[in-house]
Amino acid sequence: EIKWANNELTGTIPRSLTKLVNLEELDLSGNMLTGNIPSALLSSQMTNLEELDLSNNMIDGAVPGLQNGAAPELEYLDLSNNKLSGGIPFRLIGAFPKLEELDLSNNNLSGGIGARALQEMAELERMDLSSNALEGNIPEEFFTDMPELKILDLSNNKFSGRMAYDLRNIRDTELDELYLSNNMLSGDFPVALLSKLDELEVLKLNGNQFSGPLPTTLDADEALEVRELDVSDNKLTGPLPFGLLEAMPELEKLNLARNQLVDEVDMRFWSTVKDLKELDMAGNKLRGVLPEKFDADFDLDLEALDLSSNAFSGELTESFLKAMDDLQRLDLSGNEIT
Repeated sequence: EIKWANNELTGTIPRSLTKLVNLEELDLSGNMLTGNIPSALLSSQMTNLEELDLSNNMIDGAVPGLQNGAAPELEYLDLSNNKLSGGIPFRLIGAFPKLEELDLSNNNLSGGIGARALQEMAELERMDLSSNALEGNIPEEFFTDMPELKILDLSNNKFSGRMAYDLRNIRDTELDELYLSNNMLSGDFPVALLSKLDELEVLKLNGNQFSGPLPTTLDADEALEVRELDVSDNKLTGPLPFGLLEAMPELEKLNLARNQLVDEVDMRFWSTVKDLKELDMAGNKLRGVLPEKFDADFDLDLEALDLSSNAFSGELTESFLKAMDDLQRLDLSGNEIT
């Protein structure tokens, strides 16, 4: 193995490295390398290469195509934080039969993602394509045809369109974390992502253009495992989704901020969210009087609470604060609270 990370290497990647056919791991991350990636570095002549990390350099050009087949043992490929451009050669990526982790984040990659290409990446467990200029629809096949995928990050791109999936063809899914933040996705809240992805723990949809109400009920076979849900900075309307919250008993972080939710917040709500660690509902049209006091044995686990820029009223009482003895951050500004 060669580990030459976080030095001050400059110039292009030495082509002589492709002669080291017994190399199992090559880490040149965190340098100042420029130029293109030699195509031979990913080719079948690198018969033993398992890990390749070229992240955090200034490498440009396209992700190279393959001339003589792909490195047969490659499991980990990290090209993040460079200046790579052009489309993602999914045919190339699908040619690595053992690839488990792929990170192409923070580049200048563009174009769309074809459904057929995803079917060839059945072993992939983690894919990070965030912070590029990728566009078009997000194929349903991400969720139906990649059974080993645990983490998918497509945030900070230009993906658009609706996500009106029913996921009827879904097989066993391992997806734990799904990041779709800061795109241009629209339409109704994609409820199938919650009801059908039964291993999902983190769902981030913030910074899109989803509209309409959040689901008040959920057609799921059992309680969800979701720990973190962020739908802030969309165009969601309607009441607070009590049925949805009650279907997520493991939920710790909930962000509904900067939508157009309209509802009266009463004691039922506080009982529903009492196990949350973080709750942000800032910038909606929520109203209600803060509870003057709770039952003596009632505890809120909240560490952070943001209700700013709504229409809450009433008095901030000692009893209310006492029920939140873990509280570290509280923002009630822009209300009518005394």
